[in-house]
Amino acid sequence: MITSLRKFLRELGTIKFCFHPPPQSDIVVFDESHIKMISNYILAGHSYFIYNMRPEKIYISLSVIYCFLKSLLISDWNAVRVSKKRLQTVLQQLIYSYRMGCFIVIKPRVVVTAVDNSGCFHWLSQNYKDAAFFAIQNGHRTNIQLTEGRTKQYLTNFFCFGDYERDRYLRFGHVIEKSYPMGSLKLGVYNDFYRDGKSDMEEKYDLSIVSQYRRQIHQVSYAPLLVKALTSMHELLSRFIKENCLKVALIMCSNGDADEIELHRNIYNDNIDYISNDKTAFTSYRIINKSGIVVGFNSTLILEAFGIGRKVLLIDSSGTDDFTDYDPIILLKNPSYSELENRLNGLLVEPYEDYRRRTKEYASYVMNYNPDCPPHEYIRKKIAGYL
Repeated sequence: MITSLRKFLRELGTIKFCFHPPPQSDIVVFDESHIKMISNYILAGHSYFIYNMRPEKIYISLSVIYCFLKSLLISDWNAVRVSKKRLQTVLQQLIYSYRMGCFIVIKPRVVVTAVDNSGCFHWLSQNYKDAAFFAIQNGHRTNIQLTEGRTKQYLTNFFCFGDYERDRYLRFGHVIEKSYPMGSLKLGVYNDFYRDGKSDMEEKYDLSIVSQYRRQIHQVSYAPLLVKALTSMHELLSRFIKENCLKVALIMCSNGDADEIELHRNIYNDNIDYISNDKTAFTSYRIINKSGIVVGFNSTLILEAFGIGRKVLLIDSSGTDDFTDYDPIILLKNPSYSELENRLNGLLVEPYEDYRRRTKEYASYVMNYNPDCPPHEYIRKKIAGYL
């Protein structure tokens, strides 16, 4: 109980108070994360209201207070009775009800977010019935993320990478009313607005490795297993690169973080190029287009590469099904060095047309990218139908 109270007080210190009601708006963007992507390519020409969450703005007015009290009536107080963390659950129900009160005041017709795993967004999707809620998938969720101590997700309109994601969510007991397999929003924006024609398609690297370095990696419960799997993968790849004299790039998570470079340099030395990830320049997408094969553990970027026809390989040495459950057509689990060597050598020499022929159907299932109808245009048309 004390821990929950302390957490609440810490979060309270970042909140901004506004002594007026939020404005009415037909469109609400829930959470400002990825706001430039949403505003520039999906909502251009539309007026909208951003419901800020980083930090959250608290609106205080008679109308909000009245609607907050009304929304308390639909809160699930049974969850409090059965919860082992009652104070935390009470606080969560109160803040969810407050946000519901704000939405009653705002009166949106469409609510859109790129934070598709937001618990509050799911709660609002289920309980606020006067708007269409659009969740845009921004990353692959592992099996452990879909099961570990989480409440069930409730998605009324889920713009997901492919039918693979829908099938997994349903298998783990989450609720999806409508799913739209449309690929990756970021990938679509890159291809439509930032790709440099033929120059971005000229192969420069035999192999690109996707880093999954995170400074906060040790904060997750499964960190030891994840670190072990990543280390094993990098050590196997380092040996393969040395023995085959390949031209290789490491696509970094950060934009030149010295710790990330040092971590991988201890394994690869200077046998590879370290590519800083400038998200504004879409660096990672430029590199996968210049790579013969894109490899890594379970990064979304590898799935995006697969969706546009690149040769890919996921390498999972965790010894569990917690992270990846893809078809062996793109997944190698717990490999020995000889197994990894055979698989990569096979991909290197396989004619591209043969590779596409045997993987195209599965690629569409995992990452259903259609360049003739990019995700930003697809979502924009769906939103227009509700206005």
